[in-house]
Amino acid sequence: MSEKRQLEEVLDGAVQTFIANAQRELHTRWDTWPRTFERNHVFEVLGALLARQVTLACQVAASPQMWEPHSGPIFMRAMADVHITVAWILLAPDDRAQKFIHHGLGQAKLEVEHRRAELADGRTPKPGEAELLKARERWIDGQRLMFLTSVNLGAWSGINTRQMAEEAGCLDFYNYVYVPFSGCAHSMWHHVGVFNLQRCSNPLHGLHSVPVLPDFETVGGDPHTLYLAGKYLDKTCRAIDGVFSGPAEPVNAFDNLCYALDDVYRLAQELR
Repeated sequence: MSEKRQLEEVLDGAVQTFIANAQRELHTRWDTWPRTFERNHVFEVLGALLARQVTLACQVAASPQMWEPHSGPIFMRAMADVHITVAWILLAPDDRAQKFIHHGLGQAKLEVEHRRAELADGRTPKPGEAELLKARERWIDGQRLMFLTSVNLGAWSGINTRQMAEEAGCLDFYNYVYVPFSGCAHSMWHHVGVFNLQRCSNPLHGLHSVPVLPDFETVGGDPHTLYLAGKYLDKTCRAIDGVFSGPAEPVNAFDNLCYALDDVYRLAQELR
């Protein structure tokens, strides 16, 4: 077996183990949360958001092509958003989980109404579009009748994300994770100016910059992105466990990932 192939197999084993453990992080908590009928909405929201966090982490883990500065930060930004949302909801779970649901239903209603209005103007519906709209309406009605559902065009929480993070005690996370990764997610100048431009080699052209498509596949992915995905998932799990007791024998996907990545880095050094 070649040295490169050996390293790839060790890393692949770390990835597969992390994915399995991350999924267990969700299921073991769902099985131990003190769910009651009157608080179903709280655990449905927390369960859905934790499932979202696990999904994002697992997709990053399974896609080494995303372990680079263009795709990876988009997922990291989404995971940061989930964590801040969870941390803020946990401060007043009953009220804020309900607010989260109602805002989402309002956004779904708004989407349906926009599409209904477009069809009313004479546009021919695409195949299956009418059925899709009816299914969306049934999904909304199954939770709150559409005519009783209000549409809020502002932030669902009533405050901005920075304020949410400050109230939830994770302002550092907002400053050092959410904000920096937002540059990539929103294609802002401090991202595209670094990664999608390079200085022209001809000094007679006034030292201007030209567009560039960096080839990160040639360089190879950086497992640090995988490390961050595991870290942010772990932060969300710990936040929930601080309010609702976690499993007696938790599976810590992040700790196990750290041990595995230590082995990967050690082997990489030996093979140099």
